[in-house]
Amino acid sequence: MCSIADLDGIGPFSSNPQCGHLSFTLLFEEAVLAAVPLGLCVVLALLRVRQLRLQSPKARRDRLYYAKLTALFLLASVQLVQLIQWTRPSTPKTRASIAIAAVSFASTIVFIGLCHLEHIRSAKPSDLLTLYFVTCIAFDIIRTRTLWIVSGGTAVASTFTVGLVLRLLFALLESRPKTRALQRQYLRESPEARTSLINRLFFWWVNPLLWTGFKRILDPGHLFNLDRHISSSHLFHVSAQRLNDTDLSKSYAVLLLCLREYKWTFLAGVLPRLALTGFTFAQPFLVTRFLSYESNRDARDAGATGTWLIVAYAGVYIGIAISQAGYIHQTFRFITMVRGSLLTLLYHDTMNKGSSAGIDPTSAELTLVSADIEKIQMGLQTMHQAWASFVDICLATWLLERHLGLATIPSVGFSLLCVVFGGGVAVMAGSRQTLWLEAIQKRLGLTSDVINMFKSVKMTALVNISAARVLELRDKEITVSKKFRRCLVFMVSLTYLSNVFAPIIGFTTYTLAPAIHKNNILDSARAFSSLTIFALLTEGVGSFVHSAVNLMLAVSSFERYRTTLLEKHTWHESKKASRRWTLTAPPLLENTDAEQWALEVLAATADAHTPPDDKQVCIQARDTNIGWSSEKIVVQSLSLVVRKREITLVTGPTNSGKSTLLRAMLGEAWIEGPALHRHFDRAAYCDQIPWLANKTIRQNILGGSPVDEDWYETTLQACQLKPDLGRLAQGDQTVVGNEGSRLSGGQRTRVALARAVYSRLDIMLLDDITSGLDPNTTKSIVEALFGKDGLFRRAGQTVVVASNNASFLSLADQVVDLGSGSPKVTRRNVESSSPVTAHVHNQTSPKGSRIDSARGSLDEISVADFRLEEPKREPRRLDSDTSIYMYYVRTVGVVNTAVFLALCMALVFAMVFPSIWVAWWVEANARGETNQLAKYLLVYFFLGVAALIALIGGGSHLMLRMVPRSARILHRALLDAVVVAPVPFMTRNDAGETLNRFSQDLEIIDTDVPLSGFTTLFAFITCIAQAIVVCVSSPFVTAGMVPTLVLVYFIQKFYLRTSPQLRALDLEAKAPLIGHMQETLRGLATIRAFGWAEDYEERNMRLVDESQKPFYQLTCIQRWLGLVLDLVVAGIAILLAIVIVSDKNGGATSGFLGIALTSLVSFGLNLGGFIGGWTGLETALTAVARVKRFSADTAKEDLPEECQTPPTDWPQRGEIVFDDVTASYGPGTTDVLSNVSFRISPGEKIGIIGRTGSGKSSLVSTLSRTLDLISGSILIDSIPLSSLPRDTVRQALINMPQDAFVLHGSIRTNVDPRSRLTDEAITEVLTELGLWPILAPLGGLDADAVSALPAQGLKQLLCFARVLAQPGRVMVLDEATSRLDPEASAKVKQAIMRRSEGRTLLTVAHKIDELDGYDRIMVVDAGKVVAFDTPGAVQGYLSSSSPTSSPTCSSSAAALSSGAHRVAAVGVLGTEAGRA
Repeated sequence: MCSIADLDGIGPFSSNPQCGHLSFTLLFEEAVLAAVPLGLCVVLALLRVRQLRLQSPKARRDRLYYAKLTALFLLASVQLVQLIQWTRPSTPKTRASIAIAAVSFASTIVFIGLCHLEHIRSAKPSDLLTLYFVTCIAFDIIRTRTLWIVSGGTAVASTFTVGLVLRLLFALLESRPKTRALQRQYLRESPEARTSLINRLFFWWVNPLLWTGFKRILDPGHLFNLDRHISSSHLFHVSAQRLNDTDLSKSYAVLLLCLREYKWTFLAGVLPRLALTGFTFAQPFLVTRFLSYESNRDARDAGATGTWLIVAYAGVYIGIAISQAGYIHQTFRFITMVRGSLLTLLYHDTMNKGSSAGIDPTSAELTLVSADIEKIQMGLQTMHQAWASFVDICLATWLLERHLGLATIPSVGFSLLCVVFGGGVAVMAGSRQTLWLEAIQKRLGLTSDVINMFKSVKMTALVNISAARVLELRDKEITVSKKFRRCLVFMVSLTYLSNVFAPIIGFTTYTLAPAIHKNNILDSARAFSSLTIFALLTEGVGSFVHSAVNLMLAVSSFERYRTTLLEKHTWHESKKASRRWTLTAPPLLENTDAEQWALEVLAATADAHTPPDDKQVCIQARDTNIGWSSEKIVVQSLSLVVRKREITLVTGPTNSGKSTLLRAMLGEAWIEGPALHRHFDRAAYCDQIPWLANKTIRQNILGGSPVDEDWYETTLQACQLKPDLGRLAQGDQTVVGNEGSRLSGGQRTRVALARAVYSRLDIMLLDDITSGLDPNTTKSIVEALFGKDGLFRRAGQTVVVASNNASFLSLADQVVDLGSGSPKVTRRNVESSSPVTAHVHNQTSPKGSRIDSARGSLDEISVADFRLEEPKREPRRLDSDTSIYMYYVRTVGVVNTAVFLALCMALVFAMVFPSIWVAWWVEANARGETNQLAKYLLVYFFLGVAALIALIGGGSHLMLRMVPRSARILHRALLDAVVVAPVPFMTRNDAGETLNRFSQDLEIIDTDVPLSGFTTLFAFITCIAQAIVVCVSSPFVTAGMVPTLVLVYFIQKFYLRTSPQLRALDLEAKAPLIGHMQETLRGLATIRAFGWAEDYEERNMRLVDESQKPFYQLTCIQRWLGLVLDLVVAGIAILLAIVIVSDKNGGATSGFLGIALTSLVSFGLNLGGFIGGWTGLETALTAVARVKRFSADTAKEDLPEECQTPPTDWPQRGEIVFDDVTASYGPGTTDVLSNVSFRISPGEKIGIIGRTGSGKSSLVSTLSRTLDLISGSILIDSIPLSSLPRDTVRQALINMPQDAFVLHGSIRTNVDPRSRLTDEAITEVLTELGLWPILAPLGGLDADAVSALPAQGLKQLLCFARVLAQPGRVMVLDEATSRLDPEASAKVKQAIMRRSEGRTLLTVAHKIDELDGYDRIMVVDAGKVVAFDTPGAVQGYLSSSSPTSSPTCSSSAAALSSGAHRVAAVGVLGTEAGRA
């Protein structure tokens, strides 16, 4: 027993051996271990009480509440009893015992009040009480032991022990979540936000997710909700205002914004990172102390010293585990916040401040939300390492100086030189990454274009050419990426250069300089303590180089975000001249020239600071120039007033600026000179190319408007959609597909028009709404909407319609002609001049046309009546690990893999063996063998050189040979799958999902897979080598290693059941985000016009949240794994310490014991690196598995029997035969063609007419094999098309689809994609179509096609040039002139007639007068050919038919069975169709 007098000193240790060696005094325990935490906790508790009193109740009183209070009341009672015991004279006590007991009792009363408030007014258990009681329990265990050894203190020791048990009970109760007591709204919070500090510290809250993933397949519903502080809505609102106050013209503005906004989360990682540094640098002291202990086992206090060394090892390694998990978790929490902010801010500014001018798939936004955000995530992971590495280097330098003296200077100088070079590499890598991202952006732009225009690309046989262009861009991207990868190789080389040569330089300097070592030989304690410090020094150097490079990569992506946001803000500021003002106007009299009236109005409101009256005027402009930039002015000197409740017609030739003017009225164009004023916030807008969301027809029409079934039915009737919906299997629940690809061109236009009509907004801006419509449908729509009793007139809506259709002339109140040099405005009752009518064409059908507008319609092009399918969800549990590994090995090359493995093994040997060499060296020194210094130094040096050579060779081989090879092969696998996919398959799949494979999946394959693979392989081999070294030190450690490895195996097995699933969910959740951004970019003007920006932003936030869930929770389970493995390493360290202390005989030599202790430090780092790399590789291989599955499972359009090769000059004549053809878009869907039979002789010019949706385009789709047949056959020159590869058929035809597809590249590439023509031939066809005068000043044939021809009509003319310039016997034109003005259309018709001489020509049109000069006309209705004869005969047939009749195939046959009339129902195989 121990006397109280021996324990009443401040100590900290008692001097009496009877109290135990290295035992704390009781006064020290009371004054320091008890009083300090207690005082701090009481102060914080009072502040917390004050804070909680202001909070609203969040939970009710339940059993847990009463249990906690009962435990505290019992604790207070025990403390009161203990206080009474301390006051008794006979009780042994120190000077502070009574005071501490009294304060403890009083503090427990405070804790009772705090516990009550924490339970009622906080959603989670009390962090303060949990932390204090856990800390108190740890210190009270020591204090309890001391009280029990005090002589005469049994009673107070017993009471204190009871109090310790009650503290433990309360800590357990307080750590339990109060789920059952929480109010409902707080139950939706993330478990992380509702759990205790201990639970969060050890990541127990993710155990349910891991268990769920282990037992079943995860889906998004299994994921936890996000913490409110990382939800997208919260992140956006806290950062949006800051962004508005930020000067984006300054460098690093966005990065600094994120740091300022989330500084507390950033700083939350600083304390645990500093703690990690402290624990890490305690390791050299432990190594030194252990080696000293091993040399002095016979000392009197050796037993106590050994016990404290075991405790110290446990504390240090457990501290490393917890602090490392804590700081990394805060790092990823910060990354999650930055990620959410950037994604929402980019979308918000795109929606509200970005330009909609000329947006195409090459827009930077798609790359920013995919590749750039990945670079930022990766770069910010090392943000704390950047500053902590300097602290580590300084501490390591100080410690080395203590061991090696001045020999530290050259080794540390060499390390700092690596740091300086690392900074230079970081800057270089940042700039090279920017070039790489720009190359990715170009490739993704073209890929997106091909995916979205897949149908047109297929029909024009440009899919292989486009694919070749994509591959070319991929090759350029890989070439650019090699420059960046060389920086990575240099970075890794610098890291290991310091690791290898710093110890060599230090030991060499120490042993060769007598003035430094002063006859002190390099013994084991000095050598292995120094090796441990060198490991920490080089780790700091490597961390700095690595983090500097990664941070510069992140900074370059932050700068790309800043540049993009700055462009949007600049555009937004430039638009402010287009203010929404009201007008004060003089009265408008009848027969007043609108232009003169506009000038009077503008003169009356010349003062820009006087808001005019708005009673009559909606839009006004005076001498306004309109375009897309100051260099691209399209409409000059416009003076215009648009009155409310009037219809204004804007007309003009192609490229005259009709669409630009409508965009200007929406505030979407560049305004120069006096402003264009508009007095409205929202307008119903129909774009020239109808924009539809990938939703159902009903959802597209309703938009954001409330549901009104009566008005909905009226809208469908007015827009002539009722018959179409009646023919669709799902009616208005039919999903329109990407870009409306499941609908015909006319149907897309009418759905977009119906959306505008249904909105009932006061302002209607309609751009070319009759293109693609047949005359009767056009007439019905115009009368229903624009007529005297039309919906627009009755509702008093203001309408501006851009069109060259003559139907609007008699209905418009004023006409704006943009084709006469300067804009000309004419009132309705003023005689229209020829400049107006020159651009307007008549679109009326013959009286009594048989093509009935009330007939049912059918999708012309693609999967119209597909049933809504659930997206095919990829299995979370992907192919077996072995199959994926082998698949990836084959892509990088088996020989390449073997070479890389050999280099890695050589590297590990050259890095691990030096420790053994040093052990032999110091043992030789201990034996007095100092004459072999040169041998040891030279071998040590050459081992370092060998390591460096192996490292550079392995890194270069991986990054410059293996990765580029896999990048090409896997990208080619994806692209090949898309190229051979059938059109219906691609239209069913969401474009964002497909594009995500070319962006996110390839990004992971190009970056994460090789880096994780290298880390895994190197760390695995290193761990094996270091484990062998550690085990050699003691057989007991070897015995302990076996169950440890078994445990690690089962841990990773348990973990890897969930992590790949979360990674797959992460990738899948990004696809809708990319798709939504892509959809928004294409429909930006429409969304903003309708005022749907807020709704789309809310949807984006939901998608961001859905993307954040798997991303954040994946990082959390990764931290769980890291913590568990670090605790395993701690167990190994504790086992090693116990073995060393327990081994009285000293089983290992001091040299090998030093190797074991030193290797243990690196083993912990490498084991964590191995498991982290392995799990990272496993999750990254999810992307490889997705590529493998997509390339294997994607349907192929060519059937096995479609393998014959036609003659090289096929088709020679151009004879086309349809024999009883029936076609549909899939099983269970309506037939789009029914029993169609006809024959077209070689060289015939055939016109195909019919109502929109009647099946015209479906008919030509069967010819180009984008639509499969159910029965029947199609022959060209007697060869069945079903026997030929489909691309062969398409290349043999000259196709012009409805939607113009412009290749990315020059005019020359677009006109002559197969490089068959001379420049003179290309120039000739461009001149023939009137394009050469436009292109010549812009660079001629070398001009970029996309930027040189912004108008849709010009793009259509360019596609015509491609068609007319191609050789071939069969030409198929599908409503190709629908977006051209009459003048341009006439030029095209003349060119067609000239260049189709001797060719078979099929032209789809809506009206028969477009087909002058054609040999025969085919009339299609409801998927049947109802008439097929000469133009005169068909004209007579149509004129004689009743407009209300509903012809069928049989009735048409009866009507046309005599004379020269022929009908589709008549068998014509082998029979020449008569010509008139």
